[in-house]
Amino acid sequence: MQSLLGLVCILGVCASETADAETSIATLLRGGKTGTTGTTPEPMNFQEAEMIEGLKEDLAAALERFYQSYFGEYGPTRKYLNVVTSASPFVVQAASMAFWAYDLEYFENRWGSDDWAGGWKVVQKYINTTSKSIAPGMDVVALFRRGNECVLSFAGTTGLADWTTNLNIKSLQNLEECGLRNVHEGFFEDFVQFMLGDAWSDEMEPEILSKCGGRLSVTGHSQGGTLAEIFATCINRVDNVTLPDLWRWGQLVHSGRMVSTRVTVTGLYGVASPGCTVDYQLENALPGGIFPGVRFFNMDSESFDPGWTYDARWQPLTSAVFGKSISLDHHLGPEYLRRILAFTREVSVTIVAGQNFSQECLLGGMNPYIEVQVGEEEHYFTAKVNAGLLDAAYWNESFVLTTYEPGTSIQLSAWNDCTKDFKMGSAVLPSAEFDPQGFAGWLSLDTGAELEILVQIEHSQF
Repeated sequence: MQSLLGLVCILGVCASETADAETSIATLLRGGKTGTTGTTPEPMNFQEAEMIEGLKEDLAAALERFYQSYFGEYGPTRKYLNVVTSASPFVVQAASMAFWAYDLEYFENRWGSDDWAGGWKVVQKYINTTSKSIAPGMDVVALFRRGNECVLSFAGTTGLADWTTNLNIKSLQNLEECGLRNVHEGFFEDFVQFMLGDAWSDEMEPEILSKCGGRLSVTGHSQGGTLAEIFATCINRVDNVTLPDLWRWGQLVHSGRMVSTRVTVTGLYGVASPGCTVDYQLENALPGGIFPGVRFFNMDSESFDPGWTYDARWQPLTSAVFGKSISLDHHLGPEYLRRILAFTREVSVTIVAGQNFSQECLLGGMNPYIEVQVGEEEHYFTAKVNAGLLDAAYWNESFVLTTYEPGTSIQLSAWNDCTKDFKMGSAVLPSAEFDPQGFAGWLSLDTGAELEILVQIEHSQF
């Protein structure tokens, strides 16, 4: 409990209700009633014991509210996930599945297209809601399949209690049978718990063997990315592995047994995954020395994601981030996906033609031009052209939208310079109308003029 409270205070949001609950519990645990210095506290009675349990529940609720208020909102991530399609590079699809594992209910309710979300569908899932500490937690692993391709996605920290896993570094674990040495204890225990559960042996491995030829990629964000690394290392070493008993909080969670591992990991995709071991596990990769795949991390000139900079022993920051500030936002889904999509997509708008401008200019001199605006800062203007007697203008000018993000509308305004520049009307193209599918057609301005535009989204493969 102290480690969880310490984490809350380190993050700078130690709420008064949390601090009050901790103080009340500490007072009661010291004996319930306050006595003089050096005297033995009176033993707690039944009512005091009940009060302690109530205070523990209040503390757990306060801690969980804090966690959910900062880390637990999935909504801001969805606008980026919703624009991933089968046209997106596979590495982008793999990164998106790392975050979809947090939000499976929304994914399954929203799914209904061979193109949306890259055409991937959740076919099996493992959800463990075993309480790990004073606050609840949940482990989630999802198996996605598209045709004969399989991707196993490990969700990262899904509740405040998962920090007991992240901070469980009191010892390093070994499983020589599958090449794991000096592994972070908390991550190792989560891996063992997943493998000893029924979902892997009864549902996931059979699905991968029968539908995907026994081959799969693995992905995950943060803690989930580390679990993906441990899984890939072990799974590629042996066809069966004998796992130890799993004990947590003094209780036997799973008895050890032999588990089948007859599949092969062909790609590893980690997003913000911290180190899982002080040793490299290269000998278990595919030929070539390393796992094919990508590891994403955020770092810019001012700040960095703290998740990827530490190994299992929490050694000091690498020199690459010396002098930069830690940004927790850099570790979360919206910032990762925003940057990944900005790097792999190019969104452009082409102003093709326009018509019906004459009624907006009574003094003649029809020389319309178009303004393209994205957000507050990005503006582009086409050249001025003469509409002529046919009251039609042709531009065919294209602009790359460098600041566009999913969810942002494009505003188009028509201007003319009969005697001086004046606005002839405007139209708004909502993001949902062109992202991710693109747009080609005519838009009506609010004054009756029309514009023919083309919005294209191109993907960079890497």
